[in-house]
Amino acid sequence: MEHLDKTMTEYVLEQAKRTTLPFVTRFTNCEKVAEFYSETLNPSMFVPAVFEDGKWVILEEPKNYKQWTKKALNTPYDIDLSKYEQYQSALKNVYFDEFFIHEGNDTKPSEVKSITEGNFHVFWFNNIEGWYLSRGIETIEDLIPYKLKLTPTIQNRLKRNN
Repeated sequence: MEHLDKTMTEYVLEQAKRTTLPFVTRFTNCEKVAEFYSETLNPSMFVPAVFEDGKWVILEEPKNYKQWTKKALNTPYDIDLSKYEQYQSALKNVYFDEFFIHEGNDTKPSEVKSITEGNFHVFWFNNIEGWYLSRGIETIEDLIPYKLKLTPTIQNRLKRNN
């Protein structure tokens, strides 16, 4: 599954036709996809983020990493290395490709933030609530109509036993 483009019903019917696979394998495949589809959305599924002190913090990609490795240990660059490792770890947990943080608009450049892919804004941000979902979206299953591209890590996770 490269894109999120099948409803659960479509996936189950597809598995039912795969008679060359044992029933238990087909059932396990359906169970795995059902669990995936029912996951509650959070910002870390779209961009590298961590949950700290009760709120989602979007991580910025550290710059000039190659320069840090040339510096001695136990310097301020160790902090940068730690940020780089945290970012790389969070990047591995992203489910959907091609999302980014969009900041501002023509009328309020710094007040509006969203997690965006094209014209689709899945999360919005304000200083009171923090990151919150667009109306009508709660789980991965709610994203099927948008046919979003899955990251290779998630594609591999869903392929196992498939």
